[in-house]
Order: sequence, then C-alpha cells, then structure tokens
Amino acid sequence: MPMNDGNLKEQEVIYDLNNKRIGDLSNNMKNLMRSLFGVLDNDYLVKCYKVDDLNKTDFVIEYDNRKRNVSMKSGKAVIVHNEILANFINFLKENGVSQRTLDTICLFHYGDGTTDGSGAYERMSYDQVNESLKDRIKEANDELNQDINFILNVMDHCVFKGAYEDNIEADCIYFGDRDYGVVATKNQFIKNTKRRGFDYYSHLHIGPLLFRPDARYINSDIKDIRKRNRIVAYWPHLREDIEYMAKKFNY
Repeated sequence: MPMNDGNLKEQEVIYDLNNKRIGDLSNNMKNLMRSLFGVLDNDYLVKCYKVDDLNKTDFVIEYDNRKRNVSMKSGKAVIVHNEILANFINFLKENGVSQRTLDTICLFHYGDGTTDGSGAYERMSYDQVNESLKDRIKEANDELNQDINFILNVMDHCVFKGAYEDNIEADCIYFGDRDYGVVATKNQFIKNTKRRGFDYYSHLHIGPLLFRPDARYINSDIKDIRKRNRIVAYWPHLREDIEYMAKKFNY
C-alpha cells in the first residue's frame, strides 16, 4: 500500500534527524531541536525513531540523554483524535459529566433521534442536528466548559495521551515538514488554553476541541459501522494556533 503524504513527511523528518550531528542539520531541524532541547552542541549526535501508529506520539527524538515525544501534523490537518463513542462517553462520565449532557452528545453524534443509532427515520445533516438540538447543545456546552481543569484533562486525553493508559504520551506537536515547521509543547498548549475563552463556539465543544461523528451516512446506507460509532475531535486553525503559542509562551 502506498505511503500517505503525512507518513512520508514523518519519515523525511526522522531521516533528517536520525544519526545526524547537530552541526549537520538543516536550519529547520536545528530550530526544532533548539525549541525542544534548548542550547545545542554541534558535535552531539541525534537519534530519532518512529513509534507505533496507535500512539499520539509519532516519533521520539533523543539528544544528550534526553527524550522528546513528538506528535506531527502537516498540510491542513485539524483532526487530533478519534475514538469509539461509547469509550469516550465512559471517559466523560468518569470525569463527572452529567447523564443529560452525555445523552446530548449521543443525540448529536447519531443524528437520528436516539442515543444509540437505532433510529428508524432519516439521519439529519450536521446543520440540521445543530438546529434541532441547539438548546441542549448550549446547555451541554455550558457544563462542558465551566471547569478549566476538566477542559485540560480532555485536551490531554484527545491531543497528547489518547484513549489508552499505556500509550506513549506526546510532549509536543510539530506542525510542518522537513523544510519548515513550528512546534508547541504541552506546556504551551496548557498556558494558551488557560488564557483563552471559547464561548464563541456554538457547536458542541470542550475548550478548543469541536466534535463530530466520523461518518453519519446522510441519505445513504451505513457502509462502516465502526466509523458510524466513532467520534472525531478537531481543532480549527490548529496550525495558526500552534504558531501563536510558539511565539507567545515560553516552552
């Protein structure tokens, strides 16, 4: 199977870093290393290697007996997480979200008037669901965004850690390719989220993260039940926000 563009760009960055001396790196790779490790020694060797695709971490960089776990995005990427809805609902429930809000999330996800996708009538479009559930979505948004610690916990789950406890947690997100990119650390993400408001989002959201089904199959048969049952978290303007964080906040 051909390698997709994102995986190819990851492999190029890994190739440019692995077993290379700092002094031999491109300016872009030096900037990445400096952002993650501070002052660099031109004679030190860098190690870089890919990890399992199930992790948020895409590759690990080793330098001077230190490691940084890097999640990489490129192109127009905004999706940061996907998970089977039932598992995500359990995560939210464990974090104290009310049953009414959990039901609203499920109603929004399935768009057929049910919380489990068993509705017999036509599934609604994204805009139709938002209009039909606008009062409940506003109520849910109020609950989901009232506690900054909860928002940070969800961000950690969706952006850096993932759904499983034994995942290799990412330390940062690098957005770009071998020639140009920008990186923001988890600490910068936290600082940015604490200082921002997200009330301007009317769609279902938790802090900067918006949610939608992987596939609702409007006016068509359900082709993949797993996609039907999978929720997607996306971060609008992810690249622009990372560029802002990189300039605004200390690592």
